Order: sequence, then C-alpha cells, then structure tokens
Amino acid sequence: MPKTQSAVRTIAIRRKMSELINVGRIARLMQIDRQAFIAIAGRAGSMYSRQILKIGAKQRVIDVPHTELKAFQRKLHDRVLSTIPCASAVYGVAGKGVIKNAQQHLNQPFMAVLDIADCFPSITVAMIRDALYRAGFDEVAARHITRLVTLRGRLPQGPPSSPAIMNIVLGEFDAELEHAAIADGCVYTRYMDDICLSGDHDLSSLLVRARVTLRRNGFRANKRKTKCWGPRYPHTVTKIVVASSLSPTREYLDALKGELERSDGHISLRDRNRLRAKIGWVRALNSALGKQLDRTSGGHRIAA
Repeated sequence: MPKTQSAVRTIAIRRKMSELINVGRIARLMQIDRQAFIAIAGRAGSMYSRQILKIGAKQRVIDVPHTELKAFQRKLHDRVLSTIPCASAVYGVAGKGVIKNAQQHLNQPFMAVLDIADCFPSITVAMIRDALYRAGFDEVAARHITRLVTLRGRLPQGPPSSPAIMNIVLGEFDAELEHAAIADGCVYTRYMDDICLSGDHDLSSLLVRARVTLRRNGFRANKRKTKCWGPRYPHTVTKIVVASSLSPTREYLDALKGELERSDGHISLRDRNRLRAKIGWVRALNSALGKQLDRTSGGHRIAA
C-alpha cells in the first residue's frame, strides 16, 4: 500500500530540520522575496486560461498559466524542482530526450510499451504533497509549492512545472519498476507518460507488474496503447522504430518524402525551415536515412 500522508509526515519530522527544504530556502534559490513567493502561491489558482491545442486532427484542452505565473513556475522548475534527482530510467529531462530513451532498447528481441492514462489529471494535491515530503521539503514548503503547480485539485498539463512534478510523484514507481526490470534482466525506461520495457525473453509478467504497480500508485494503464512485441514484429516507442538501429516510422518517412517531392524552391521560409527540422530529426535518428533525404531535398534547395 502507498504511504499515508501521516506516515510521510512522520518520516519528514524524523529528519533534521536543517536538512528540510523550507520556503526561505526556495525563495533564496529563486532570488525572490519570501512573502512574494507565498503571495503568488495564494492566488495561483486564478491565474489560468483554457486553450484548445490542435495536434493533427485531434484537439486537446489545456490550462495555460498567465504570463506572470508561467514565469514564476519556470523559475521554480529551473532552480528547485529540476534539482530533485530522478531515477536513471527517467527520460524527458535535460539532456535525455526521446532519442536517448529509444537507444536504451536497441537490439532487444522483446519489447512492451504502455501509456499512463490521463497521467497529469490523475495526479492529485495529496499525491504531490506526499511526494514533496518524500523529496525533502517541509510541510509549509510542500503546501505552497502544491498551490503553485495545481489547478482545481489536480496537476494541469500546461504549466512548465508540471513535468518535473510528475517525475517527483512517480519517483517510487520508477524505482520499483527499474529494480524489477534489472532483477529480470530487462530494461525499463519512462519518457513522460510513456513506459517501455525490453529484454531477451517474453515480457508479459513484467508488463503485469507494471500495471499493478501503477494502480497501487494511483494510476492506470491505457489499454488501447499497451502493446507487447516479440522478435518477429517491429518495435516502436514514442513513434520511433527500434531494431538494431533507430528510424522514424514508415508513416512519418513516407509523409516527409511526399512533402519533399511536392515542394520546390519557391516554398515559404517557414515551410522550408519546418522541412529542414524534420530532415534533421531523421538524421539524428538514422544518419543514413538523413543523407538520403538530404540528397532528395538538395534538388529543391531545402537542405541546410
């Protein structure tokens, strides 16, 4: 069972008070006045607007913090939250992007992936406070940080502080899954809400362990996005095909080639830069494929 709030508080009380991160220390790290920190925390819940984010044909409603709050949350992230250690299996942090995440699973005959359903809104005020206690913040600091980063009792998806808070909340889950994977001779990584397991044998039991551990920590797996592959099937994590090398999905590559074939030297600067970025992404995954696209795009004066 997860630690109760009272149990976590007991752990915090047993630590030396000088070791706990308090509001004064946070304010010094952020180079702001202590009272200013407390004041903005008190009114943070009223400093959002709702926006519709279009991702292809899909739409997602996100809560976007106002400029002042967003800058404050960014500073909190950069100077405080991002300094809290994550498990080595966690990606999506500075210097560890989707490509490095996928590289951990090269040359593995078996792979399983699952997505944490509604990850951000599944994270509650109580979960955040408990995680901050475990991370070494005192009760007052944890309470004010929670006010700064939550909206309507949940973790919103729009603020720059949300990914770091998610990583702190998932700390115990990551540690348990990483330990279980290593004990089973497998690899575990998590990129945001995407979990990936790989190894040289069937991963069904480890996948069940991941789902059970998620539930115990207050989350659930998205059944539609849960997949398990053997050696005969292509492996894909975060839209990257993983085999003996990395490559973009066939759909991504075909769409990009189609764009290049339809383009000419008179396309707009914006579209040219967009295509260059896509070619650069392929080149970062697979240099051979990138060179092929460079040759294709060179005739249309798109390549850098």
